Amino acid sequence: MKLKVPKLEVGGTESLDNLKNFATATLIVSAILKLVMNGALSQVWGMINGLQLFTHMPLFNVIIPPLAMKLVKTIINIATFDIPYINVPDIFG
Repeated sequence: MKLKVPKLEVGGTESLDNLKNFATATLIVSAILKLVMNGALSQVWGMINGLQLFTHMPLFNVIIPPLAMKLVKTIINIATFDIPYINVPDIFG
């Protein structure tokens, strides 16, 4: 009994070309997203830095007008996640 070994046919390079095109497109999209996200993260970091300055403002030894102090306290409540509970049925019910 003789075994038949199937022959492997070497086809075209279409699949390799498709893989090359996919890799190129992935690298281009990745580079564009990196540029966009880098700018966005820089802006977020700047906002967090500004929020830190606002939350530490009462610790400075300066006189702050009452209206400005009320604004600073509101920002501190938001920054520390002390958001009051709002019962929606009481508002719309």
